[in-house]
Amino acid sequence: MKHYAGDRTIDGIKVTVDGAPLDPCVNIMEFSKNGFEWSYEGPEPRQLALALLADHLGDHAAAKAAVEPFMRAIVANFGNEWEMNAFTATATRRSCVRNISAKDPGHARSTAKPAPRCPTDASFGMKYELGYDAKALWGVSAVATVPSGARTFSAGNAQFTGNLNWGYSIDSEFGLAGTLGFNAFSAYNAAGVAQSYFAFAPTLEVTAALPGGPSQLAAEYSYFSSAGPGLGGKSWFDFVYQRDFGPHVQFDVEYGFSPTFIGGQKQHYVGAGLSFMN
Repeated sequence: MKHYAGDRTIDGIKVTVDGAPLDPCVNIMEFSKNGFEWSYEGPEPRQLALALLADHLGDHAAAKAAVEPFMRAIVANFGNEWEMNAFTATATRRSCVRNISAKDPGHARSTAKPAPRCPTDASFGMKYELGYDAKALWGVSAVATVPSGARTFSAGNAQFTGNLNWGYSIDSEFGLAGTLGFNAFSAYNAAGVAQSYFAFAPTLEVTAALPGGPSQLAAEYSYFSSAGPGLGGKSWFDFVYQRDFGPHVQFDVEYGFSPTFIGGQKQHYVGAGLSFMN
């Protein structure tokens, strides 16, 4: 298995394959006369994407066809030092690469792609309670996601979600909640082109209050009618710890995974959030 590595050294940019300098492949196509670069989108990262793909695939036409989505989703998100092996260039929902493993000191990992090396997207939302009684409440919410970070997550487009929400208190410790979600998402299609798509997403959540403070655990199941442009549905499981700090601030950490195979892989993530409520 070939091993690729890149570093910004005191002597300049260094990119190797199995310890030897990586051929920039200007004979295939010359995007830049300045050699390799990464961590942004431009001619030098494009040259690196071409060189990596051409060396691994051994197919000049296939390498040229995959350069743009590979550069945007992978090379533009490399850190100062990076290592990569065992990758196959192809376009998938959130990355143009399948079967990829990447190592960048100090960053988290993903089964579907290298961890982004720049800020992820920002989301803004609001919710409104339509009604409640002694056991239940119901309302609506909306979220807009601004493509402020890596294209890996949104293909560079805004995304929008509208929800119908409900909650039911079984007793003082346990509760149920659910959502009917209507989502306008965006991702790269099989050709590596950004494309918007609709997904209907019903959810069901079980919550359990923890003793000793205003905190709870939650487990949620979600179903998305579409996992991406031209793809079928997928299931998703999410596990959350929430804690309230006064009447207006809520903190949560969560882990989620999908048992549905997409592009030969399963997805997972770890996240944290801070909410301010009025």
